[in-house]
Amino acid sequence: MITGATAISAGNGAANVTNNTNGQITATSASGTAIGASSIIVSNAGTISGGSGGALNSSGGVTVTSNTGTITSNNAARGTISGSGPITLANSGKVTATGANGIGVLGGSLSITNNAGATISGGLDGVNQQLNTTTTVTNAGTISGAGRSAVRLGSNASVTNTGTITGATGIAFRDPTAMGVAVTNGSVFNSGMITGTGGTAINFNLTAGSGPFTLTLGPGSVINGNVLGTGGDLFQLGGGSGSDTFNVSNLGASQQYQGFTTFNKVNGSTWLLTGTGTQTWNVSGGVLGGTATIGGLNVLSGGTFMPGNGTAGSSMSVTGSLSFQSGAQYLVQLNPTTSSLAKVTGTATLGGATVDAVFASNTISKTYTILTTSTGTVNGTFNPVVNTNLPSNFSTSLSYDAHDVFINISMGLAGGGGGAGGNLNVNQQNVGNALINFFNTNGFLPAAFAALPPAGLTQASGETSTGSQQTTFNAMTLFMGLLTDPFIAGRGDPLTTSSGASPYADEDGEANAYAAKGTPRTAAERDAYAAIYRKAPPADQFAQRWSVWAAGFGGAQATDGSTILGSNNTTSRIAGTAVGADYRLSPFTLAGFALAGGGTSFNVTNGGTGRSDLFQVGAFIRHTVGPGLWLAGRHHGPHPDRQRHRSPAGGIQCQCRLGPRRRRLPLCATLDRGHRDYALRGRTVRHLRPAGLCRTGRVGRQHVCAGVRCQGRHRRPERIGYSDRQVLRDARRDRDTAWPFCLGA
Repeated sequence: MITGATAISAGNGAANVTNNTNGQITATSASGTAIGASSIIVSNAGTISGGSGGALNSSGGVTVTSNTGTITSNNAARGTISGSGPITLANSGKVTATGANGIGVLGGSLSITNNAGATISGGLDGVNQQLNTTTTVTNAGTISGAGRSAVRLGSNASVTNTGTITGATGIAFRDPTAMGVAVTNGSVFNSGMITGTGGTAINFNLTAGSGPFTLTLGPGSVINGNVLGTGGDLFQLGGGSGSDTFNVSNLGASQQYQGFTTFNKVNGSTWLLTGTGTQTWNVSGGVLGGTATIGGLNVLSGGTFMPGNGTAGSSMSVTGSLSFQSGAQYLVQLNPTTSSLAKVTGTATLGGATVDAVFASNTISKTYTILTTSTGTVNGTFNPVVNTNLPSNFSTSLSYDAHDVFINISMGLAGGGGGAGGNLNVNQQNVGNALINFFNTNGFLPAAFAALPPAGLTQASGETSTGSQQTTFNAMTLFMGLLTDPFIAGRGDPLTTSSGASPYADEDGEANAYAAKGTPRTAAERDAYAAIYRKAPPADQFAQRWSVWAAGFGGAQATDGSTILGSNNTTSRIAGTAVGADYRLSPFTLAGFALAGGGTSFNVTNGGTGRSDLFQVGAFIRHTVGPGLWLAGRHHGPHPDRQRHRSPAGGIQCQCRLGPRRRRLPLCATLDRGHRDYALRGRTVRHLRPAGLCRTGRVGRQHVCAGVRCQGRHRRPERIGYSDRQVLRDARRDRDTAWPFCLGA
């Protein structure tokens, strides 16, 4: 601890003091000074305390290399830190001047760095520049001056604020000599908070004739109070990075920001304008955009103009003219239906600037309007090379009319989608052609499909998806065959037995239609005997009855693909058990129903796999009329299933699942007619002429491919006819024809 009226006095000499943690240097006199010398260098981690004479008082310069402690004085109008020469302060602690006339730092020229968490405060001023020599104030902490100004400067002074500056006037520029000398070369950059409790946050206009000054706002800037310019000052939106918004309605003679005539966008940040103003803006760096209405816009080399708020469909209006230099950029956002754009009342001069088109959706349209003029014209052209984030198989071009600029999208799959060198098989080429035709016809396409490599084109053909259909058809075929099988026990003709007369029995047989032995009879004799019953015909033996049956069914199928065509080998497996009951309504009419459960699975080589839990229910009715018969049957069965599609070499990854409320609803129906032809081992064999219909409705199936959700595809049921119960021809599923199943989602 060092104490005294002047705790440390070096007179005309220099003082170099290091005050460590817990160290104290205190002036005991109310008017005393803690350290006084012609030149002072201090490093402080403790406490330095002075009276009204200040804590550090020099007739020359003062350098505080580090302050992590406290430097304080009471009512020091001369300043807690003061000097006639330059003052350098690196503050991470506290510098305070209590009392109504207290000033925290007072000097001819200042170089102040107030770090985050640090404080400089005064009852009157926080920082006060006394000469028109170079001064810089960099603040990330807090600077305050309750009585007058937080920061009070003259000419050649600049403030960079990322912290908090608060005073009756936050920052004031004036002639420190009080001689009415105009103040020039002053600037303020703010990305923190500047508050004027008296209503003025920044005042550039205290001394008449001063200026011009520059005010630059960075992202995060908050200014509470008015900013008073001199009438010819520069207003800038800047910052090296980040983004923010600014309301141009706050610019004007009676608005918050007054006295500015030049408006610039500088540095690398992004600013979006809102509101309505009449100012003309110059963009030399970063991005200027927004939904505001402004008076004019000049986009210089290195600057980017982005009309709208960063989403397609938004716009900026320019009531005057819009001009681009050759090194400028025009950034537009596009979605499936529209683009952001500039709406210009005057003339749009394009100047060879570059268009950057950002597609924010996975669906692309063919043509967008990106700039329009209402009463003016479009002069010149943009750079013909458009920068986009589209897959390489999309190409862009620009077109113009007298008042508009358009961006046009075209698609081609030359090279096989992703650079296959054009080595595509038939299926892949068909898919590529289908995608191109779809885009050209409908004007839009999910972007993921344009970037498909050959393996992805194969998968997009829908072969994997349709693989499940054949498995379902086979399951329905097996169940329908079992349901209507005439050879199940109890389904025979109850009035026909194995001992009855055969329609074409030999005369030497044991039971003959024309019973005769011995001497051959004449034709007339045979006809006469045939007309006489040997005994009374049997009475109908019929009794209504139930019969119950159970059976298993299943099988496997393998279908070879074609390398040339591009189809793949497909296998499927089915296993199930059926239980049914029949009821004989009459001697010639039989009805029945059955329930079945089981499972299916399928695999498409290089494509995907799937499985389903099988539940089926069916019913039939059969009626015979003499040697003829009619047979009708119907089968219905939901198959909740899950499919997983995979594709090598960069193909799209898809998953398909049917939940409890999203099921395909397979249905089969049959209507057969036929007649009994002959007897075989005691059974009557019927020749059938079947006709039938099957469908697999896939309402509610969900596909997710490359982030594209394709829901409700296959809305039309797939229908097939069959000529035999064991062979179903799937007319919907041509294995060598491509069908991109996710288009139009």
